[in-house]
Amino acid sequence: MATLGKKIFGLAFLTLVISSFWVSNFLAGVQAATEVTVTIDSSKIVRTNVFFAGFQLDGPDLREWMTTSTLRQLASDAAFKMVRFFEYRLQPCTKWYESSKTGKWSWTQVDTLIQQILQIGAKPLIVLGFYNWYRDRLETPAGMAVNPTTGLPYPESWASYARAWVKHFKEKNLNVEYYELVNEPHHYFDWDNTEKVGDYIDLFEAAAKAMRAENPNVKISTDASIMKKVLNALISRKIKIDFLSYHGYGVGSLSASDSQIIASAETKYIGESTSIYGVDKAKQVYKQATGIDLPVIKSENNINFAYSSGTDPRIQQMVGVIYNALTVRTFMLKGYMCNIYFNFATSASTEDDSPSGGYGFGMVNLDNDKPWYPYYLYKLVGTNLYVGDKIIYTTSSSEDVRAVAWIHGSKKNLMIILKANVQKSIYIKGLSGSLTYFKISNAISWKTPAVQTGLIQASNPILMNGYTVMLVQTSS
Repeated sequence: MATLGKKIFGLAFLTLVISSFWVSNFLAGVQAATEVTVTIDSSKIVRTNVFFAGFQLDGPDLREWMTTSTLRQLASDAAFKMVRFFEYRLQPCTKWYESSKTGKWSWTQVDTLIQQILQIGAKPLIVLGFYNWYRDRLETPAGMAVNPTTGLPYPESWASYARAWVKHFKEKNLNVEYYELVNEPHHYFDWDNTEKVGDYIDLFEAAAKAMRAENPNVKISTDASIMKKVLNALISRKIKIDFLSYHGYGVGSLSASDSQIIASAETKYIGESTSIYGVDKAKQVYKQATGIDLPVIKSENNINFAYSSGTDPRIQQMVGVIYNALTVRTFMLKGYMCNIYFNFATSASTEDDSPSGGYGFGMVNLDNDKPWYPYYLYKLVGTNLYVGDKIIYTTSSSEDVRAVAWIHGSKKNLMIILKANVQKSIYIKGLSGSLTYFKISNAISWKTPAVQTGLIQASNPILMNGYTVMLVQTSS
């Protein structure tokens, strides 16, 4: 018994020593880290939230998503609210008859996809028309004639084709509202070619008019709508658009630094440049001309559009998480409606866009149907932030730390983003008591990502080591 007592005493002493060592080292870490104060004032409402997240289906993941229930469940679990896809990937028009401007159609796959999107609680965003920059042509149904002068389909024929889509969904009683007309048309008109911009606008106008004649509730735009030449032409010709749409990848080079990528989340295409109004100025210009304050959809977004030498490995890592968290925060504070992640799932072994490395552009790994870190960020946002929530005034004492807070029901939420790979000790002012936290950081490898959860006291400092996104909540 004496020997057993000594063992128990020794074990207790060792536990006390280890615990004391951990506590002392933790406190030493807190003391060594730069102190940052994040303050929220729930009496000051900044705006009502209109933001929600979406994703694109393209390439291999479009058909995989349709046939794999695990992928659809992941999308549902994260509460994504919009899904964008290109019509030409499933082309239901198997033959176009130019003389009668009618087509032969097989809608089965499209209808299945639309129903699956609606079943997860999301809205479809369909892109009619894909300008193929490799072939330098607009992909069209077999049999559709091309005007040799413009290199585009004849507007009357394209309008009939677009109207057929709207008519089909109306007849099937499928709630499809959102459309973009031609993906990235700047590949056709080279940004500043005024004559070709006019040819594209002719095509846009004819299609939009026909689609609205079939269903006046459809919402139509172009992802070139923040470009000066395009928006000016739409306004001068009194052609209505229903939302501003644009593509905003952070950078276009694998050599870009972390800091360049991260900075772009809060600046890229938001401000004005030579050829582009940017989102804020475009909203202002359109509202001055029409009286309408357009909602904003970034219909493609990721950290880096480079892919010819393999995609950026940081897409699935913490840099990708920080970039996307800052994008979400920016959209919330500016009152933009939707950010669409390009794209849902990709594979290192089969991804066509990554011949020399990387895991494609996806937030889910198609090799095992497991999420990467950006998915977990959007799941945190999608399951805790809702349209109608009140965004409240929040400040940070450090440029390295961004924060945004909101109220959902009786629950206060605070998202803290450490956007520099340094150590910080975060003190929260404006919340009290016990807080639930959800944290994404390099403490767990990006190869086996998981969200860290637990409880903390609002009065205690939070030690962050490098890139971190943390959501803290009061109890309901």
